[in-house]
Amino acid sequence: MFADLVLVNGQVITSNMEYDVNEAVAVTDNQIVMVGTNEEVKQLIGSQTEVVELAGRSLVPGFIDSHLHITLYGTNKLGVSCKEPTIESLHDVLKEIEKKSK
Repeated sequence: MFADLVLVNGQVITSNMEYDVNEAVAVTDNQIVMVGTNEEVKQLIGSQTEVVELAGRSLVPGFIDSHLHITLYGTNKLGVSCKEPTIESLHDVLKEIEKKSK
């Protein structure tokens, strides 16, 4: 069996109890099938395998923001927060909206 995707020469940080750091990872059908040394994982490289050279960069699991928190943060920065200490009245809110609109 050959992998669809192999990432080599990196710092592959696992999410096991020890947070082991390995060199390479292999993926088949969107599932991780092996994490280990370059030599171990390279055995899964076939003619159709996409190989990504990490060049020492880190691969960290779980960086998927399914709730889109960063997008919400950006959207909130475009608005006017009524929680600011300088906002004490409706007049203050309207002044802030006017500033933002410019």
